[in-house]
Amino acid sequence: MSDDPDEVLDRCLELLYEESPAEKAEGVNRLVSTAAKDPGFLADIAENHTAMAALARLLGDADSLPNGLTFNIVKLFLCLSLVEDFREMLSSHRVGALALDVMRLELDRARHREEQSLDTTQERVMHVCLCVLDNLADDLAAVRKMIKKGLLPLLVECIQQQQQSSDALAVALSLLQKASAFEETAVEMSSDGCQTISRLGRLLQTSDEDSHAQSIAVLFNLSFHEECASLISSANLHSTLVSLLEVPSLSAQTLQLLYHLSSAEAGQQKLLEAGIMSILTDRLQHAAANEGEVGGALAGLLVNMTLHPLGCEELVRLGAMDLLFRLTVVTDPASYVQIDNADDGQVAASSLYWEKHIWSSRVDLVIAQALDCVDNDLLVEWVGILSNLVDDLPSGTIWHDLLETHPGLLGLFQRLLDTCDDDLKLELIVWLGELCSSKDSGYWIASNNLVDVLNTVFIRQSSAEGGPDDEMMLQILLTYERLLMYEDTRYQVIGGDESSLAFAAERCLVLVEDFDRDDCGKRGEVADKILQRRYEQYAEEE
Repeated sequence: MSDDPDEVLDRCLELLYEESPAEKAEGVNRLVSTAAKDPGFLADIAENHTAMAALARLLGDADSLPNGLTFNIVKLFLCLSLVEDFREMLSSHRVGALALDVMRLELDRARHREEQSLDTTQERVMHVCLCVLDNLADDLAAVRKMIKKGLLPLLVECIQQQQQSSDALAVALSLLQKASAFEETAVEMSSDGCQTISRLGRLLQTSDEDSHAQSIAVLFNLSFHEECASLISSANLHSTLVSLLEVPSLSAQTLQLLYHLSSAEAGQQKLLEAGIMSILTDRLQHAAANEGEVGGALAGLLVNMTLHPLGCEELVRLGAMDLLFRLTVVTDPASYVQIDNADDGQVAASSLYWEKHIWSSRVDLVIAQALDCVDNDLLVEWVGILSNLVDDLPSGTIWHDLLETHPGLLGLFQRLLDTCDDDLKLELIVWLGELCSSKDSGYWIASNNLVDVLNTVFIRQSSAEGGPDDEMMLQILLTYERLLMYEDTRYQVIGGDESSLAFAAERCLVLVEDFDRDDCGKRGEVADKILQRRYEQYAEEE
């Protein structure tokens, strides 16, 4: 046979259309050997529609072909799939779907073997099929099509094959990583009987470091799905993942996964038992020493861990509070929430909090940071810290003293009348409510007309388009309740002008009385009670 590419291609095409399997095999083998010698020959094959159609038709009959012939056809498609410009053409000939069919066929054959496992030839076929699919999967639209055509059950079975070669497993994990970005994959991985997540967990415990990064990436994508996250947590991988934090190449990915797993209290407890707090403190130490920023994943993980009282206590024991405050000096926003949580959580923790007085020396610093803050999101966190510090003042100091010492705090509370963020308003109202626990502070609030400010916010919320913010209304009412306990502040709550609570309540009663009527205009039960109470009130006044 001539070595001219056109003549070789024509002769191979003739052989592909012969009836004899041996002649078909000869044609495919000649295509493979020629392409190996002359890489440009691949373009000739790809541009020849007849040749591509013949190869695809032949692969479609894989159940009647020897495994060696199937392997060579798929290997030829693999060479073509390495070239990005050829992938659309491969898709037009349904090469991805054909590769899935071949995988399904080989797995079915393996189930009928006595040992129910793939032989060496089948493993080679499976490997090249996976490689073709992995190359085509660089296009997410192609991945979605593969999923619809049954990719996931095949991948699950491949990954769960205990004797799977490391190369084939690596490609299967790569393909699963791409597929795990879709919700359908998470649903499949969390279905009854699917052992893929536990298999990935076992891979993390092996010495095969190449599979660790891919397994973690797959688990991270799956952890966005609630049921998958629960399965990952149930697999008790926390200790293994914490140990992988010490591996530089895996640290960033592992932090992201642990951040997701730490969102549930059970996950926080398992991470505490795995000793994660000392590692996180070391990371903080490194960031503070280099005046760097705390990364998003580390910050999120710290925030979640400080939601657990024991996590807060451990942070304090390890000296992390000083590190967090040092990081706030370099304006790392991630530290604020951690400090806020540490303050809130420590109140419920052991006597360590009360013995150390960790906050008393930092109150002035926190107030100064809040007054200087120009970012509303960060200010929300600083105010949250202050509202949790009501019982944390230096010895001999009360909040009334600090309110007088820092006149800027009055302006901060007056921002309730501005069109500031609702989250900031809520935090300011919560803080006011906490301050009202003290008579002196309550009097300071009343004397500076902040009760009128609260009344205005209450009325605005009552008539807000789309309805009031229930949490904000509740916190205002709680503040009212505390102010009503003291005679000096009582009048501003229930009396006064049109901004008073009494006036707002009167308006509410009038509206209820007007609207509590049937179609004929007859008053309802509530309206009758309001009217009866008015009569009684008038009689008492006379």
